[in-house]
Amino acid sequence: MLQATTTLLCDGQRFAELPVEQILLLANVSRSTFYQWFPDKTALIQRVAEPGVQEFLAASDSWWTRSEGGSADTLADIVTQMLALARARAPIWRAYLETASSDSVFGASLRDATEIYTRKMAARLDRERHAGLVPAEVDASQTARFIVTTMRASFIEVLTAGDTAEDERFARTLGRVFWLSMYGPIAR
Repeated sequence: MLQATTTLLCDGQRFAELPVEQILLLANVSRSTFYQWFPDKTALIQRVAEPGVQEFLAASDSWWTRSEGGSADTLADIVTQMLALARARAPIWRAYLETASSDSVFGASLRDATEIYTRKMAARLDRERHAGLVPAEVDASQTARFIVTTMRASFIEVLTAGDTAEDERFARTLGRVFWLSMYGPIAR
């Protein structure tokens, strides 16, 4: 069922308009089998998107959970990787985000998870501010909020933009902007 859903999404089907019956037909399973594994389509798209979500979080965590510092180029590399992951699974991510915006319970859950991650980012920035790595005037919680909000908008931009030619330049610029917002001017 997961592969059938992925195939249909990659073939251009919109998840909201995709009948469960079409998924079942392609997967060659019964309706009762579907409901044995998933209470509804929202649970299905969450499960289909799970590997992509985990990859995305792992890429982000490679910056936010690191114990040693990093460079502007390292951060740019990570943002580039994150946006490439978004592009690689664009049909699934579009379905996932579309479902989050139409299903209030799932949407609230995703907002809560994003807020928890934002607080984790702010805590790291605050620790680095106290260690003298981040300028004293940087507001850790608002900077983390800026990064999450900008990353989310950039993520959606990559999902909806047809041209991939500028993705890497855009991602590298975005990473450098994040660096500047956290650490100030880049030493040359």
